[in-house]
Amino acid sequence: MKPLSSARMRHWLGASAILVAAIATALPAQAGSVLDAINQRGKIKVGVGTSPGFFAPDSNGKWQGFFVDFGRALAVTVFNDPAKVEFTSSAPKQRLPALQAGEFDILLSGVTETITRAFKLGFHFGPVIFYDGQGLLVKKSLGVTKGADLDGATIAIQAGTTGELNIADFFRKSGKTFKSVVIEDSREFRNALDSGRVDALTQDSSDLAIQRTQLARPDDYVLLPERLSKEPLAPAIRWGDDRWLRPSASPASV
Repeated sequence: MKPLSSARMRHWLGASAILVAAIATALPAQAGSVLDAINQRGKIKVGVGTSPGFFAPDSNGKWQGFFVDFGRALAVTVFNDPAKVEFTSSAPKQRLPALQAGEFDILLSGVTETITRAFKLGFHFGPVIFYDGQGLLVKKSLGVTKGADLDGATIAIQAGTTGELNIADFFRKSGKTFKSVVIEDSREFRNALDSGRVDALTQDSSDLAIQRTQLARPDDYVLLPERLSKEPLAPAIRWGDDRWLRPSASPASV
């Protein structure tokens, strides 16, 4: 992933402005503690994952990717400096608890916006910045062309994602059965397919496409064309923390 160009920076500044406006008008400001902490710290703390193309450090340790660019654009919006941002990676199961605990100011890790997360778990979401859908990555040797062909298959699911409920709903509706293996670590998740421990992986399709390139023999696997769900991915913050995204409250807003 190339560094953020001036054209892409203008694009993301526009996108971040939309995010700022949407979140700032969605709820009344409740407290200034997060904004105060960011100003005192001098940088925004952003939670991310580890998927090349979306968020991953390069050979020099510098974070690059789609969501990383968005984080830098937010830093420009708040501080007028794309360098005033710190990226921290965590596993899917740990990201929302870490956000709730205050380890991040904002989570840009491809989080699916759901009613449960918004109203029951207490998270607030900005506008959707990437639309995805859950897919299935399978061995070509199985000879399957659709998910229903995986009747009785063993399928790996990443812990802490919406994938667990989606795959269960899919097989229930199709009248088929499957055996699930829930895995937290991304590398172990991929290796489960590579080693033959499971017959397929299910996750957001964009992530599966990336996982396929990291397998020992990518051409031995195929991403099935169907999508099991709709996954609107949006930035997440803690409920009530929207004030720090207000342009009028930022020290160098644009």
